[in-house]
Amino acid sequence: MSKNTTETIAGGAIALLVPLCVGFAADWPAWVTVSAAVVAFLVTLWGLRNYHFRTEQAQLRAENAYRQQMAAQQAPPPPPPPAPGPPPSRAVAPMSLPSSLEGIPFTFGCTVHWDPPELRLDRGHADPAAVATAAIVERAREISQSHHPDDDAVVHALAASLGRPAATPDRLLQAWATDVRTQVGQHHREHLNALATLRRQQQLQEQRIANQRMVRAYLGDEVLTDVGSTVVWWLARNEEEVRETVDLIGTLARLSAAANNQEVDELFRHLVPEHAAPRPAVPPQPFFTPPEPAFFVDAAGEVNPVAEDRGGKVDLLPDPGDSQNSLFGHQLANLVERHGHSDLAQEYRERYRTVDATGPSSSAAPPEEQGGFFEPEPPSTEPPTGNDGAPSSPEAPDREPDSEDRRDWGAGG
Repeated sequence: MSKNTTETIAGGAIALLVPLCVGFAADWPAWVTVSAAVVAFLVTLWGLRNYHFRTEQAQLRAENAYRQQMAAQQAPPPPPPPAPGPPPSRAVAPMSLPSSLEGIPFTFGCTVHWDPPELRLDRGHADPAAVATAAIVERAREISQSHHPDDDAVVHALAASLGRPAATPDRLLQAWATDVRTQVGQHHREHLNALATLRRQQQLQEQRIANQRMVRAYLGDEVLTDVGSTVVWWLARNEEEVRETVDLIGTLARLSAAANNQEVDELFRHLVPEHAAPRPAVPPQPFFTPPEPAFFVDAAGEVNPVAEDRGGKVDLLPDPGDSQNSLFGHQLANLVERHGHSDLAQEYRERYRTVDATGPSSSAAPPEEQGGFFEPEPPSTEPPTGNDGAPSSPEAPDREPDSEDRRDWGAGG
């Protein structure tokens, strides 16, 4: 027998015996005792049957759940649902956005995204990309207008605001933007740099002017009000120069009087010289100082060096002992004689042995025939002049030295 049958028989027997025992003990009538026993037996059977049914159903459900669990563990997992595709996007070409400074715009660019990907024609628009782009540009314009062109934080403000999906004005799409870029054009950047430079210079100049005003106010209102204040101020700046400060009291008194547009106080007037000697004027330095000449030609036609000891002579002429220099000596003597120095010409002729004791050699050919060292000169109608511009001696030839002669000898070297 099964467990349920045994429990049913035992329960039915107990249900019969209990009413019978009670009835006999209580001296119930026979029909009452029998009726009570039958009712107790039937109620016990019905209760046990329901109990056993519910127990069996619970066991069946537990077994089914166990079998399903085991089957789920043994079966392969179901494939994951397909991942949603990336939202549609459109790259916005660089465009201008206004800044807080008129005439200096930002150059703005980004990538616009929107959702849902498509719109039905009956919902109001056939190009969702245009709707999303217009909404993003309008949002960017509101942000850029509050930023200066030099503010590099504008790109972060735009990226933070435009990166959040927001509904378009017509409530058709959710639009947002990524890859936000902003910059200022090169010519606008140069304009801003120039403005910044001028602004800094203006601030610096204003500070300098304010500092000068402060110094003038300090000197005029506190230092130079009287001679005593001026002396104390000077002594405070030069604490170790007491004796020198005493000597400067007259000068400080004049300074204080001049600062207040007054005459020097009678108490200090004896310290002020009545006629102050003016300071010697310092000659201005020349822009270019020419170098000193290495030699000079004196009035006697001698070449002298420029040195501390100008007593000795420096011989710059060719060696007279060389026979090849005789022609040079002869032509040099003629040139010097044309400039009015007959004695010097005679000296050169004797030095280079081109003359005898009475005068120039008559056998010497003229310079034109000898291929002279100096070019021949055409005759001139003007009277000859010497080095100082005065007419030369009568024995000089009647002609003016040419340009080469003037270059070599007329200018003193």
